[in-house]
Amino acid sequence: MITEDEWSLILDLTKVLSHFADTTDYLGGSKYCTYSSMNPTIIEIMKWIRPSSNQVKKNLYDAMIHYFNPASSEALLAALLDPHFKKLQSFTPDQKQVAENELQNKYNEIKSNQPSTASSSPPASSQRKKKITI
Repeated sequence: MITEDEWSLILDLTKVLSHFADTTDYLGGSKYCTYSSMNPTIIEIMKWIRPSSNQVKKNLYDAMIHYFNPASSEALLAALLDPHFKKLQSFTPDQKQVAENELQNKYNEIKSNQPSTASSSPPASSQRKKKITI
């Protein structure tokens, strides 16, 4: 027979784990991009289960810190470039600054690797317009 304490524990676990079930369903969607929404979603769960006196929440929080890096540059960039998350509301001001700096660095890197366009011929669309007007 299940005791009163065991029922209480089961109810507490159900409340805690329901957030993980909802997140799993959301991130398991195949009709939309999930990488950019992964870290904001994980951060929201981590805020909810932030270490407290509840040992289960503390263990889950520690496991999430161990397995997920919510501040990885790839995840921050994906969230920043996604119109749904570009304001980075789930992230700290420091994480937002890191994301913006990383985006600027990536842009500068790509820009510096592009060949100079000053001496190249005009784009194909300009050449087509000239042919049409002649």
